[in-house]
Amino acid sequence: MRGSIPAVLLSLSLCTAHGQFFTNYGAQEGLTNQDLGSVVRDPQGFLWVTSQEGTWRFDGERFRRFDLDRPVKGGAPRDIAEGLAQAPDGTIWIASMHAGLLRFDPATEHWVSWTEMTGDTLADEFMIGPAICVLSNDSILVGAVNRGIFLYLVRERRMQRVVAPLPVRLFHTSHILRDRSHLRRFWISASGAFYAYDLGSDSLQRVRLNDSDDPDQGISVNFLAQRSDGAVWLSTWGDGLIRYDPGTDSSRCWLFDTIPPLTGAKNVEFAMAAMNEDEFWVGTHRGLRRFSQQNGFGPLIDHDPEDANSLTGGWVKGVLLDQEGNLWCATQSGLSCMAPGQNRFHSFTFGKAYYRGDQQPGIQATLELGDRFLVATDDLGLFLIDREHGREEHLQLHDAKGKKITDPHVIDMFRCGEGPIELRTGAGAFLLDPESWRIRPVLQRTIARFGQLDMLGSLCDTAGWVWTGAPFGLYHTNSDKDTGYAYDRNAPPGYRVDRARWAQGIARDRSGHTWFSVNETGIGRVPPKGSPVEVMTPAGCAWLPTPNVWDLTVDPNNRLWLGTRGYGLVTTPADDPGGPGTRSLSTSEGMGTSIGTVMTDHAGDIWAAGPSGLYRVNGDDMRVKRFRTDDGLRSAAFLHDKITQHASGLITIEHHNTLLWFHPDSLDEPLTAPRVWIDGASVNGLPVTRDSTLNAAPHLRLPHDSNYVDIHFSAIALTQRHRITLEYRLIGNSERWVSTAASGSAIFTALPPGDYTFEVRAADMAEAPVTRLALTIIPAFWQTAWFKALIGLLVIAELMIAVRWRLRNVRREERLRSDFERRIGEVEMSALRAQMNPHFLFNSLNSINRYIVKHEPRIASEYLTKFSRLMRSVLNNSKEKLVPLKDELEALTLYIDLEALRFTNKFDLRSQVEVDRDPALIMVPPLMLQPFVENAIWHGLMQKKEGEAVLSLHVSHQQGVLRCTIEDNGIGRAQAAAIRSLSAIQRPSYGTRITQERLDLLKRLYGMEVQVVYTDLMDAAQRPLGTRVTLTIQQQEPWNPN
Repeated sequence: MRGSIPAVLLSLSLCTAHGQFFTNYGAQEGLTNQDLGSVVRDPQGFLWVTSQEGTWRFDGERFRRFDLDRPVKGGAPRDIAEGLAQAPDGTIWIASMHAGLLRFDPATEHWVSWTEMTGDTLADEFMIGPAICVLSNDSILVGAVNRGIFLYLVRERRMQRVVAPLPVRLFHTSHILRDRSHLRRFWISASGAFYAYDLGSDSLQRVRLNDSDDPDQGISVNFLAQRSDGAVWLSTWGDGLIRYDPGTDSSRCWLFDTIPPLTGAKNVEFAMAAMNEDEFWVGTHRGLRRFSQQNGFGPLIDHDPEDANSLTGGWVKGVLLDQEGNLWCATQSGLSCMAPGQNRFHSFTFGKAYYRGDQQPGIQATLELGDRFLVATDDLGLFLIDREHGREEHLQLHDAKGKKITDPHVIDMFRCGEGPIELRTGAGAFLLDPESWRIRPVLQRTIARFGQLDMLGSLCDTAGWVWTGAPFGLYHTNSDKDTGYAYDRNAPPGYRVDRARWAQGIARDRSGHTWFSVNETGIGRVPPKGSPVEVMTPAGCAWLPTPNVWDLTVDPNNRLWLGTRGYGLVTTPADDPGGPGTRSLSTSEGMGTSIGTVMTDHAGDIWAAGPSGLYRVNGDDMRVKRFRTDDGLRSAAFLHDKITQHASGLITIEHHNTLLWFHPDSLDEPLTAPRVWIDGASVNGLPVTRDSTLNAAPHLRLPHDSNYVDIHFSAIALTQRHRITLEYRLIGNSERWVSTAASGSAIFTALPPGDYTFEVRAADMAEAPVTRLALTIIPAFWQTAWFKALIGLLVIAELMIAVRWRLRNVRREERLRSDFERRIGEVEMSALRAQMNPHFLFNSLNSINRYIVKHEPRIASEYLTKFSRLMRSVLNNSKEKLVPLKDELEALTLYIDLEALRFTNKFDLRSQVEVDRDPALIMVPPLMLQPFVENAIWHGLMQKKEGEAVLSLHVSHQQGVLRCTIEDNGIGRAQAAAIRSLSAIQRPSYGTRITQERLDLLKRLYGMEVQVVYTDLMDAAQRPLGTRVTLTIQQQEPWNPN
C-alpha cells in the first residue's frame, strides 16, 4: 500500500517555487515612479494608474504621464493623486489634497483644473481626498478633510456640501461606495469608522461591526466593495477581510495570518477584485492572495527575487480584474499583470533547499500518474509532484528486501503502457512497481556485457523489448530476458555504427524501421529484422544538409522530422528519404536554426525546442508558431530538454531544475482584435497642436505646403502585444494595406491637394475595428478651381490670338504663293520668248519663203504646217503649269523637225521613250526640254564640220522618277563657247537660265526634286565627242500642283 512507503513530505515554503506567471512593467516602459496606488481601465482599453508623481496611462507598451498645462500649487497632479475614479463617459476624476478635484478630458487629453471647474482658487485649508465616488457624468461625491462630503455638479460648476464633518479631531473620508440596490444610500469609511449615509433623509449612521473584539475600537478601511447579494466587503488595516450584511446587520471577519500576536502589522489588506460571487483577489501588504468564502485565504503569491516573472515586490495597493480576465496589480515596485494567456504554462521548480552548494538538481524524466507527476532527478532520486497544489513528496526507494537504495542518481525513466516503470540509475537498471513502490534490478548481464546503459532517449518496442539511445550507441534490450543487442562501433558487422554519438532521437515508421539520430554523422535506420543497420550521411544523401542531427521523430503521416544544428527542422518521407515533400523549416518560416528536441503529439503536430524557444509546427499546413517569455514561458532557451506528451494530453518539458507542463489545446485561444489609437501626427517635422485629440475629432486640415505627414498609432493591447500586427492605408493615395508592428508610424510625402482617409486596424483578425483619420490638403490659390478656370480662359484667349496670327500668316503665304506663280508665269513667258525668239521666227519664215521661190511648194507647205502646229502647241501649253509628257514630246518633235528642215537635214534624231505608264498620265512642266535641245543643235551639231551629226533623246519613267537624256556628238561645250566668243554678234542665250529658274520655283512651291547634270563626252585622247544633258525629276505621288 502507498501508506507503507517510507517517504518524507517537505514543507512547500522551504523547497519549491510554484508561482503564477506575471509580466511586470516599470522604468523600461517609461514608468519613472513605481510606487503605485489605484488602477482602472477606461472604455478605450487604456489602463490608468496613480503614483507618487501623478497619473499615468498605459497602452501595453509605454506609459504616458499626463500633467496640467498650467502649474498649480504643489505641482499636482504630479505630486500625489490620492483618489481615482472613472465616469461612464470615460472621464477620469482625481482627488488630490494639493490640487483639489481634477478632471481628465479624453477629448483633449488634458487635465481640467479646480479653478477651471469651479471658478475659485483652492484655499489652503480645503483639502480634498482621497474619497471620490462618481454618481453620473454630471455629479461627483468627494470628501474634504474637516469639511465633510461635497457633491460637485459639473454643469453648474459648483460644490454643494451634503455631509457635515463629524465632531472628531480629524474628519478624514477615505472611501465612499454607492449601494447597488438603494441608490440613495452610501457606505462611507471615515476617521476609523464605517458609516451608512442616506441622501434622501440626510442621515449618517455608524455601522457596528459585531465580529470585532472591541466594537467601539476604530477600524481603518482601505477598500470597499459590494456584491450582488448586497453584502459590503471591507479590506482593512490589521483587521482582515470583513463581510457586512446590511439585511441582518451582521459581519464576519477572515484573517490570513492567525499566528499570535495579532498586531496591526498583520492582516493588512488593500484593494479587492471579484472573480465571481464567491471568490476575490485581495492585495495585501505582503503580496497577493486568492480568497473564497468557503475556503478562506489561499497561499501567498509574492515576489521571488530569483524569478523575473513573479509579482513585483511591496504592498499590493491596487487590484483590477478586467473583462479579458487579466489581473492587474499596482504595487510599490511597479505594475504586474497575470494574464490567462500567459498562465497556460505551469511550472514546478526545486528551490534552494534542494541545492547542494550552488549545484541545483536537474530533472531527468517525468511520468504521469493520475493527477500527479513522478519526477526523476539526477541527484535527489524520485519525487511525486501534486499538479494542483504544487506540493512534492520525496520518495526513498527500497528493494524487495527493504534495503534502502543509496544512489539517488537517476539517468532516465520510462514506462511501456501500464507495465512497471524502468529506471536507469548510476547503480544500474531497475524496475519500479507503481503499486508497491518496490524496485528490483534488471539487465545485470546485459550491462556487464555492454557497459553502462546511459540513456538519452527511449522507444518501447514489442514483447518487452525497448530501444534506448546512449551517448555512444543504440541498444535494443529486454529486461525480462536480460538480453539485448548493441549498435555501436564495437558491434559485429550488420550492427556496427562507426562514430555512433548522441543517439538521442529514436522513432519507428509505418514499415517497422527504427530510426535514430547519430550526431556528427547523420541518421541511422534499423530494418524490422534487426540488421543490417544503414547510416545516412550528407555525403551520400544530398537531401540531408548536415551531419549534426540532434533528435528525430516520425509523425502520423509517416514523415521523418530531424532536429539539426544550424539548419532548423528538416522533414522527409520516411518511406522515401529525400523524395517529394522533403523540405526544411528555418528562420524564413519562423523556426530557429538549432533544434535540440523534437516530439510528435497526439494531434500530429510537431513540437520542437532549441536555444531560441519552443515551437509548434502544424502537421497539416506546416505553419510555425513560436512560444517565448511573452507567452508565459519563464525561460525560452532550451537545448536537449526532453519533451513528452502523456496519456491525458499534457505535455511536459524537463528544463534544468524546473518542470514545465501544459495542454496544447489551451494555447489556441484566439486573440481579441484590439482598438488602434492614433497617438499623434507631425507635419513637416513639427507636431500637430490641436484643442482635441485626433481620435475625438478625427480630421486634419492642412495647407498646401504642409504635405509631409507622419501619423503615429498604436494598438491598445495590454497583453499578447507581441502577436499583434497592424496594417494601414491612405485612401485617395493607395488602396493597398501596409503591415507594421503593434506600434508604428505612417509617412506620406508630397501629397497633392485633396481629401484623404487614413485607416489603420489589426491585421489578420476578423471584424477588427478600423480607426480612421480624415486628412484634407487645402490647395493654394493657384491650385483652386477658379484659378484653373481663369488660366483656362487665358489659354483659350491666347489660342485665339495664335489662331488669328496663324490665319494672317496663311493668307500672307497665299499671297506669296500667288506672287511666285506670277513670277513663274513671267519666267515661262520669258522662256517662250527666249526660245521662240524673233531670230528663230525670221529664219523659219525665210526658209518657207525660200522653198516657195524655189517652187518647192510641198516642202514649204509641210514646213508651214509644222510651224503652225508648233506655235499652237506652245500657246496652249503656256496656259498650264503641267502638261502630259505625250504633248511635251510632240511639241519637242515638231521643233526638232523644223530645225532639221531649216538646216537641210544636217543631223539625225534618235529618240527612245521607256515609261511604266501611259505618257498621257505623266505630267511635266511645259517646254522643259526644248532649251536643252536647242543648245545641242545650235552650239553642238551645227558647228560640226566632219562626220555624221546625231541628236539622241532618251526619256524614261520608273516609280515616279522621270529621267530625260539629251545627247549630241557635236563639238562640245568648250569649243562652242570659244566660237561664240569670236562671233561678232554676242547674243546671250536665256533659255537654259530661265528654265533653271522655273525648276527652282517648282521645287520651292511643289516640293519637286529637279536635278540637271551636264556631261562632256571625251575620247581616250581627251578630244571632245559631244555633250550629254541629264534632267531628273523626282515626282511626289500623287503630284497635282493644280
